[in-house]
Amino acid sequence: EPVAESEPYYTEEFNSVPDNWYYEVFRGNEDKTDISIADGKLSFTIEDYDTYAYVFYEDYIYTDVYIEAFATNRGRNDNMITLVCRYSDTGFYEVNIANNGLYYIYAYINSGYQLLFDGGSKNINMGMKGNTFAMSCEGNEIKLYVNGVMERKVEDNNYNLPEGMIGVGVSSFEATPVIVDFDYIFIDTP
Repeated sequence: EPVAESEPYYTEEFNSVPDNWYYEVFRGNEDKTDISIADGKLSFTIEDYDTYAYVFYEDYIYTDVYIEAFATNRGRNDNMITLVCRYSDTGFYEVNIANNGLYYIYAYINSGYQLLFDGGSKNINMGMKGNTFAMSCEGNEIKLYVNGVMERKVEDNNYNLPEGMIGVGVSSFEATPVIVDFDYIFIDTP
C-alpha cells in the first residue's frame, strides 16, 4: 500500500492517528493531560490546573499561513483554545480564545509571552458550544477570525518571527476537567 505524502495545505480530519503531528505540554502536569484521536476528533482532556498543551504539524515550515479549526468545549468552562503559527526555536505567534468571550493575541519569545492585543467578542459561542476559530500570519500582520468574522488584525513590528510550524492547543486554569474536541484543522494560504 503506498504511503500518502504529506501536503503543506490540507484539512486534517483525524479519521486516523496522523504520524506527522506531535504534542507538547509547555506547562503543567503531562501525566494528567491526555491528547487522543477517536471518532474523527482530536481530543484534549486536561485534569490539572494551569496546564498548556499543544499539538504541532511538523512536516512543513510556513511563512505566511492561514489555520482554521472547529472546536467544541465539553468540560469545564474555564479554558482557552489556542491557534499557533510560525512556531520555531525563536518563538511563535498565538491567539487564545477563552470560553467567556475574551481573546488574546501574543508573540512568544525567549522572555515569555508578549501581549499584542486583548479584547472581547460577541461572536464567540460561550459555554458548552462549538466555534470555528482561525488565524492568519501574513507579513507582520496577525489576524483572528471568530465564526467567520474577522475579529482583530494586529501588526507586530517588534519581534519579527518569520517562519515556523502551525499548531493548536488547549489550556486549563482554575477548574477541571477541561475537555475540548477539534473536528478538523484546515491549513491554507492567507
